[in-house]
Amino acid sequence: MGKDDDVVRNYLQFLMDPLKLADPEELKRLKRIARTRSIDPIERLIAHNRIRALTVGFEAAGPLREEFIRHAKSWAEANGIAPGAFQAFGVDDATLRAAGLLTAKGKARKRPARRYVSVQAVQAVARRQKDVFTYADLKRLCEGGSRMTIRNAVAELVAAGEIEVLGPTPNRSKHGRPPVLFRVVR
Repeated sequence: MGKDDDVVRNYLQFLMDPLKLADPEELKRLKRIARTRSIDPIERLIAHNRIRALTVGFEAAGPLREEFIRHAKSWAEANGIAPGAFQAFGVDDATLRAAGLLTAKGKARKRPARRYVSVQAVQAVARRQKDVFTYADLKRLCEGGSRMTIRNAVAELVAAGEIEVLGPTPNRSKHGRPPVLFRVVR
């Protein structure tokens, strides 16, 4: 996990719940000042304003957004994340445009071409697996490749008897079809 991951994570966390990024000790200190009647009213007013800024996110929004704008495009391209996913998460179009993920007309920029991975490269990675694995594991380990390339590579190894099909993932609680597990025959 690199700096880009942290920057994107912090901005998305801010959009979900700004308080999670606020310093809890600073908030406690400010709340203590705000409720103490013996302190100067101006100091209390400043504390109330600072609490509001931290909880509503006025102060945090600017720097987090600027960092997000600098790092989002390279992170999104490296992880295959479409602008629509950011929009669904609450990132506004102006921020996505500033990051270079949307054109001026609000359309998503074309994704870079998927990294080419050959069937032989996928098979080499599959043969090195020491534990059970899925198609998704191979795609992640190969850092790209199309779904069909991964499936064809595995199908050839299964037909050759080098890999065995173990069946669907047991005890899976998610909806949808469970991933199929494979294991190298030793």
